[in-house]
Amino acid sequence: MKNMLKYQELDNEIIRLEAELKQNAEYKNAVKMQQVYKDCQTKVAELNEKSKALIAEFEQYQKVFNQMVENLEVVGRNVEKKDEKKIDGLIEAGEAITNNLMRLEKKIAMISQECVNVRNEYTKIKNSALQAKTSGQKSKENYATIKAETEKKVAEIKKELEALEKSVDKQLLAKYKQKRTEKSVVFVEDRNGVCGGCRMAISAVKKSKLKADGMIECESCGRIIYNK
Repeated sequence: MKNMLKYQELDNEIIRLEAELKQNAEYKNAVKMQQVYKDCQTKVAELNEKSKALIAEFEQYQKVFNQMVENLEVVGRNVEKKDEKKIDGLIEAGEAITNNLMRLEKKIAMISQECVNVRNEYTKIKNSALQAKTSGQKSKENYATIKAETEKKVAEIKKELEALEKSVDKQLLAKYKQKRTEKSVVFVEDRNGVCGGCRMAISAVKKSKLKADGMIECESCGRIIYNK
């Protein structure tokens, strides 16, 4: 039984090491930073599309603006001819063009500011991406070192298990492997009439069997209770 318990202890040590590796902070940060970097790439692609749309809109308004400026110049030249019959109409046309120019100018200014905002956002995302890439790479390297050390320890323990398995009672080992998929600890000690695993009281019938056979299966959790 002593060898069986040692086998269980070593096996649990492997499980503990592998669980720690999965929950490793460096690993989690590497995964997190990788996702941040991907998100930044997605945002940059979205900003590129937004930039194209803003440029197209800007060029469209700029073209209309330039055309109106030309129209206003034509009106001005006609007004200078002092054709009294047309002056009133030209003045109204000039005012209308001027008002439209002012509105277009505001729209162009808004688009220009939006372009500045896009540029600033791009710079912000670029910095975030660089930070994520740097942090993720560092965590990845640190995790690789930790993983290598853990795998080395696990390999050493597995060698111990292989050597120890030869001296473990075959029936006990078979029971252990059978229940190992369900329980992290299969063999537990009798603690004054209580299961050392689930803490449930052992019935009188089971106590007698435990005393006679040295071990029983817990009626509550299914673990093997042994009499120390």
